[in-house]
Amino acid sequence: MLPRKRIFLAGVLVLFGLGVGLVVVLDQLLPWVDVRARVEGQDVVFDIPHIGIEGIQGFRVEDTLGRSLWTVDLCYDKGHRITYGTLPAGGNMPARQILPTSGAPEDIRGRRVRVWVEYLYMVTAPCRGEFQKELDIPQ
Repeated sequence: MLPRKRIFLAGVLVLFGLGVGLVVVLDQLLPWVDVRARVEGQDVVFDIPHIGIEGIQGFRVEDTLGRSLWTVDLCYDKGHRITYGTLPAGGNMPARQILPTSGAPEDIRGRRVRVWVEYLYMVTAPCRGEFQKELDIPQ
């Protein structure tokens, strides 16, 4: 009976080791994205630290009721900073403002907003991810 217990225990340790190894590998593969807001002069600046993504595909700012205030299509933008109302220039193709259809978006300083970041990352094939966060924009 003693050898069976040792074999079982060894099997459990091997499976546990494989599981920990898989978690470590997945942790290295899965992207990480965050958004922080600050006011710089008259501009609202969104800092977007990220790790493990191929690029940002879209950026959207909504009010707390879900109404889109500013929506931008991007093409693999690799930047870590977006100034509200200004199209980023870091992608493979020029960024395109979707909303508002013309002109500048409304002022969001002093308000609470929800920010969406759409991004692409690679595992074994291209994958699309989304990150959202509610932020209080400084005055």
